[in-house]
Amino acid sequence: MSRLSPNISLLFTEHQFSDRFKAAQDHGFEAIEFWPWEDQSVIRKQVAVTGLSVSVLNVNPGPPGSHGELANPDATQWWQDELVMATKFALDIGCTTINALTGNRLQKYSLDDQLSTAAANLAEGLARMDGSGIDLVLEPLGPDRPGYLTRTVADAAKLRKAAGDPPTLMLLFDFYHLYQTESQDVAELFVETVDFIKHVQIADVPGRHQPGSGCIDWAACRRAVDIAGYPGWIGLEYAPTENTADSLAQALTQWTPGRGTSDEHGR
Repeated sequence: MSRLSPNISLLFTEHQFSDRFKAAQDHGFEAIEFWPWEDQSVIRKQVAVTGLSVSVLNVNPGPPGSHGELANPDATQWWQDELVMATKFALDIGCTTINALTGNRLQKYSLDDQLSTAAANLAEGLARMDGSGIDLVLEPLGPDRPGYLTRTVADAAKLRKAAGDPPTLMLLFDFYHLYQTESQDVAELFVETVDFIKHVQIADVPGRHQPGSGCIDWAACRRAVDIAGYPGWIGLEYAPTENTADSLAQALTQWTPGRGTSDEHGR
């Protein structure tokens, strides 16, 4: 399981948050991820104790329901300040990937205004982060985030181009979300897009439960990841329908790490 990274905000919830790091390690995982409201002091301590890697973390998403403030013209300084803090946190825990979280469509601004704000924020933030070894990623989100701006790989690519095509701005390819927003088969899309991808997350449709609980063709997705030669982390970002151990048993019958070794975690 050298490339799989469970989201411990969703998995191992049979344990207190501080104990989920060791639980993940005991199940053979070498990395974890989590959602942005978790206690950073606990994360720092438990990462140091266990030696686990952190595969991805998020910029503060802002007020509940906003899903990010990257494209909010009223929050540009706030977003830059939050990116500075996220970068420091990432450096403290050895994480090399930060999810920028575009945010929602705001009716008081034109779409062009929001996209230009997001592009300017990305360009300024990445210039400040230059040399840190940390990449930003853009994550398209699906219909359970109905107001979100970045819906497809094409949306993310357009925003990257507007920010100047920086090599340290990449894509978070979430099979759960993109299965619902893309007209193209997600396995085929993955192969076509792999040079733009820094992180992957998986969950099934419907319900965002463990792979094997829904309708996604995981054998095809797994083959696509192997064929494309993707070397990075694969986040298990699903809500289990049963206890964590049983859900993992089902997920791992659908998804295996494929090619790659534990020292191949990014670009």
